[in-house]
Amino acid sequence: YGWVPYYIEVAPDEPMVPWPTLWTDVDQNRQAKARFTELMGAGVEFDNPKPPNLVRQMLLMGTEPGDLVVDFFAGSGVTGEAVIGLNAQDGGNRRFILVQIPENTSNAQLPTISAMCRERVRRAGKEVLQQRSEAEDAESDAPDVGFRAFRLDESNITSWAPTRDDLAKSLFDHLEHIDKSRSDEDVLYELLLKLGLDMCVSILPQTIAGKTVHAIGGGVLMTCLDKAITAAEAEPLA
Repeated sequence: YGWVPYYIEVAPDEPMVPWPTLWTDVDQNRQAKARFTELMGAGVEFDNPKPPNLVRQMLLMGTEPGDLVVDFFAGSGVTGEAVIGLNAQDGGNRRFILVQIPENTSNAQLPTISAMCRERVRRAGKEVLQQRSEAEDAESDAPDVGFRAFRLDESNITSWAPTRDDLAKSLFDHLEHIDKSRSDEDVLYELLLKLGLDMCVSILPQTIAGKTVHAIGGGVLMTCLDKAITAAEAEPLA
């Protein structure tokens, strides 16, 4: 009839295939227990660990190589292991945040589940690096398997709570407003949180005018947390 198509859609060379609803090619809980023992040793026990390759399959289905994966019930750290393994598999740069309360365990070396979680992620990273060094592509860039661990605690900085009847005393008391039991690193990371900065940004210590200075994010932010800075030292630090 002389019709002229105004829109033509050509099938892609590699059409998308939907994920199956029944996964039969991943480990079950029985294999997950064996994998946990293989990685952590026979002396470490954890009830009902999840299979790493099951979690890895879920990540492959639902994430892109540069995504951030968050697990608020980290348990033994299987999500961290799965992210590290998938990054090594596809060259991705996924990052993860694992949250776990320090629930007690019966293991003297790993007395809490959070300690067990950290150790599992460490061992999973070492395993990936070992496999990489033994593979033919050992010359290629090694995947980033590092992580930082933080513990929720009270602030390192004393809050301002003046006494109305004696403001002068309150001012003098607040001259020492940093908890003396905390390290410079504790204070530094709290400042990063308060400023809304990435907790995983690079932090390199330097020495300027005899003072330790932390270069954050390649020098985007510089901090000096020494207890005393004289006027003569302030100018080179600035």
